[in-house]
Amino acid sequence: MQIYQIPKTFAILDLETTGLSCQNDQIIEIGVLFIKDGKPANQWHSLICPDFSLLSDENLSPRVQTLTGITKKMLLPAPSFPTIVHSLLDFLKEYPIAGHRVDFDIAFLNAALVQCGLSPLQNDYFDTLLLSQRLLPELIHHKLSDIASYYGISTTGAHRALRDCEITWYCLTAMEKTAKASFPSMEDFEYNWKCGSRHISAESIQPQTTTFNPAHPFYQKNVSISGILFTHSRRGAMQKIADWGGINQTKVNTSTDYLILGKGEASTKEKKALRLQAEGYPIQIISEEEFLKL
Repeated sequence: MQIYQIPKTFAILDLETTGLSCQNDQIIEIGVLFIKDGKPANQWHSLICPDFSLLSDENLSPRVQTLTGITKKMLLPAPSFPTIVHSLLDFLKEYPIAGHRVDFDIAFLNAALVQCGLSPLQNDYFDTLLLSQRLLPELIHHKLSDIASYYGISTTGAHRALRDCEITWYCLTAMEKTAKASFPSMEDFEYNWKCGSRHISAESIQPQTTTFNPAHPFYQKNVSISGILFTHSRRGAMQKIADWGGINQTKVNTSTDYLILGKGEASTKEKKALRLQAEGYPIQIISEEEFLKL
């Protein structure tokens, strides 16, 4: 069952495979990073020798070799999946499983288990991809490398199973901090993770205070945000604006007082703000640095 909270103890799973079909392709590497009481505690890793007779030219595709750095020479002495399956299951036990697009990894693992005459996994699981889509909707893409880049996390050695588990852990830890800073409580965050939208509605951001400073630059001002902010999540910045007595806007229009311009592709909001400025509307377009100063 998919869950929408980050438990203290769980396993992060990542696989490397010969392709994208869990019915026609095979596992070539498995990595598991075990998190106990909120900290990395142990790991499980193995290369897996596939049945090369089922592969085109009896070899890994050039794409897989380039992406992972794994070669046939590395895999030939590795154990087959049936040889290691019970060791893997003993390590996973019944702990929740996390991963980025974890449904892909679990589907591959379940297909391999069934081929061995074993039952599919019954573990609860949660997906850091869905988490990032809910928590960081301003990002254009939500690949693991995009999340890592947003937080300044190194991806050196990516596309190897255990290293991807480590990168997922670093990204998950960073996203959990963002969640704590962006929501009134973890219960609110978990509800948004489960039931929220990939887009943030300005109307959904309510002030967490009833006392405002009328001298604050954003007090009773209409504020819109465009692009990616690197010091706040979009939701976190909008919450601060609301707590300062400002009015968040999803779109730029003639009533907009400020447009905060983050990094990213050319913004339709910026173009509209510039056009409205030319028509005489006093919209102030400010950078993230200027936002922080204000």
